Amino acid sequence: MNEFQIFYAVWRCLRHTWYKYRRKVMRFWDRLKWCVIGGAGYALGRYLFQLVQTYTGG
Repeated sequence: MNEFQIFYAVWRCLRHTWYKYRRKVMRFWDRLKWCVIGGAGYALGRYLFQLVQTYTGG
């Protein structure tokens, strides 16, 4: 086996693994993305609420 054949065998194995687990990986990243967006929105809301309270004397 030369280098190209080894590379092609590894490539096929990686591609097969990717197709097998692609749905799970994509679902994980999608959930993680929305958790980060939700967390940032929550933090921004808390910050703005605290800012409003500070400047309105509440």
